[in-house]
Amino acid sequence: MGKSKAHRIKGLSAPKQSLGDQITEGRVSKKQKSSKFRLRAEEEEFVDAKTSQRILKQARKQQAELNLLGGDSFGPSLSESVALSEGTSKRQKHRLGRAGGDSSDESDEEFREEGDVDGQDFFDDIKINEEDERALEMFQNKNGVKTRTLADIIMDKITEKQTEIQTQFSDNGSLKMEEVDERVREMYEGVRDVLKRYRSGRVPKAFKIIPKLRNWEQILFITEPQNWSAAAMFQATRIFSSGLTQYMAQRFYNLALLPRVR
Repeated sequence: MGKSKAHRIKGLSAPKQSLGDQITEGRVSKKQKSSKFRLRAEEEEFVDAKTSQRILKQARKQQAELNLLGGDSFGPSLSESVALSEGTSKRQKHRLGRAGGDSSDESDEEFREEGDVDGQDFFDDIKINEEDERALEMFQNKNGVKTRTLADIIMDKITEKQTEIQTQFSDNGSLKMEEVDERVREMYEGVRDVLKRYRSGRVPKAFKIIPKLRNWEQILFITEPQNWSAAAMFQATRIFSSGLTQYMAQRFYNLALLPRVR
């Protein structure tokens, strides 16, 4: 069977109107106030006067029964305890009121009392006898050997390394000087002037053939490598490292490059 459909009764629903018409006619539904639970208000409700009187009456009655049974062993009565608590609270308030004014006065009085203390009272006159002196000498270093710090160790390592470098790479003494033709000397003196001002571009051909010469070390010193520009030193390193053997390249590094880098 099919579900029965609810028939809508025509004429019961209100005719549709625009929002402006609804505002002018005042038919817009008002916002309903949401119900709020006032739990906090219920928790803060006070006991009325009649209920408080009944509570106090029952408390006094129980206190009287306890006093009859056990005497004063159960402590003071309810009224006495209330009076005692009130007196204690009053004294605390009185103390808090005076705390701000009395604290500074008390500190000043203590400072005045302690102001008369002599500085020598903090030190004791310690006397060392012979046994104490012998005990101190046992802990002292009799040899007087100076302790080495980290800086001393580092400086020793640096000095040792410098000495090693100077002994291994100092080959100036082994350089053999031979007589050079004046025309060759003049040519390489011109190369020397070029290498002093060299920045970029082609290197002179006479300089490129130095690695192929038998006395290349002597010719190299004619050009004065210590006065070359940085670009000239770079080009010379490329030429000599590629055109010389391993041993000869090492000689160039020791004679020209290493002194310049230092």
